[in-house]
Amino acid sequence: MDILKMIPRPVRRTARVHVLPPLLRTVRWIKGEKPCHPDVRRFGVEGSECFQGYYDISPVSDDGEAILAHVVKHAPCRLSGSESASVGYFEINSGQFIEIAQTGLWSWQLGARLMWVPGQEKRSHLTPS
Repeated sequence: MDILKMIPRPVRRTARVHVLPPLLRTVRWIKGEKPCHPDVRRFGVEGSECFQGYYDISPVSDDGEAILAHVVKHAPCRLSGSESASVGYFEINSGQFIEIAQTGLWSWQLGARLMWVPGQEKRSHLTPS
């Protein structure tokens, strides 16, 4: 008989979620391994709303040096439909937003659906999905 099956499922789940991760971090620390904390950075334009992608399209370039985005000035609660968004990318190293064009085809939920053209190295090649 499997010994783990004798332990009630809620106890196993609690151990897996709350006990094992700190235990494994401690073992890695004792071994001298570096913790695996990802670098977190905030990209944005002062006084604007920024959108960097939707779940199905990665905004990060193939070389990992840029993030596609659209930027919209803070808008009133009611939109007229004539608002435009700046389309471009953030340089990851500097955090600077490089505007490429303006578009009226965007939404608060999906953004402008920007994507990198596969195989293209120039950052001026953007395409809507």
